[in-house]
Amino acid sequence: MRNSIEIYDVNRMNKLRTLNIYSPLGRFSLSPDPEESLLAYSTDIVTGKLHVYNLTCLSQELELKAHHSPIILLCFNQRGSLLATASCNEVMVRVFAMPKGTRLYSAHRGIGARDISSISFSANSALLGISSAAGLVQVYQLRKPRGSCRENEESEEENLNDCSEKNQSEVSAKEPSAGLCGLRFFLNKLKSFFVSTSLEHINAIRPIVIHKSECRKRRNIMSLQNDKIVIFTKDWIYSEFGLDLGKRRVTGVDSKNLELLQFE
Repeated sequence: MRNSIEIYDVNRMNKLRTLNIYSPLGRFSLSPDPEESLLAYSTDIVTGKLHVYNLTCLSQELELKAHHSPIILLCFNQRGSLLATASCNEVMVRVFAMPKGTRLYSAHRGIGARDISSISFSANSALLGISSAAGLVQVYQLRKPRGSCRENEESEEENLNDCSEKNQSEVSAKEPSAGLCGLRFFLNKLKSFFVSTSLEHINAIRPIVIHKSECRKRRNIMSLQNDKIVIFTKDWIYSEFGLDLGKRRVTGVDSKNLELLQFE
């Protein structure tokens, strides 16, 4: 439905709530954790804003500006503690801690890698897998972050404010008021530019495994397990291969056309 999301209790098949929203792209993800299930959905077709709804309490949990362009994919891990998002015009996948929405990682995919088909967490949430319609499969290792982007942003702003106040105090005794105003304007611009550009490099992660599969020019769904990857395309191509994280490569690639197997 383009204008609403309906929430049901599958045990009794009762409708619990209807969220009257406008979601032309239909992007949403449901966490499978039965203790505190979360629903993330995007309603903005201009910017990358998303909403997180608590299905246990039936209440709005969070509103988050995740990207600068429309969101095309959302994916929770099994416990609902991590949410990965991808937008249509950016070459990175961001990972947020739920339910507070703190940004933990920015998974850089490389120049031109925008055509994302699927995102998947491993069962233990130690790995993040991303597949594209061009057949590119990338696996990232989610190590303990050095600190949230929000904390780093505050520390960067404090440092820049201290530096700005120090420079302004030094200049005020030597320069006229017009020069001081110009310096203050320049420092504020420099501060906003430095903070916005440096945040993308905080806890940035690079792929530890890159594989070019045979599923090229095909939309696909990927399932990432602790030791293997399974990819299923819309035209019945099934691929399975193992992961050797020590050597950072894939092993035992096996691909089948399930549509042909139906007639054997």
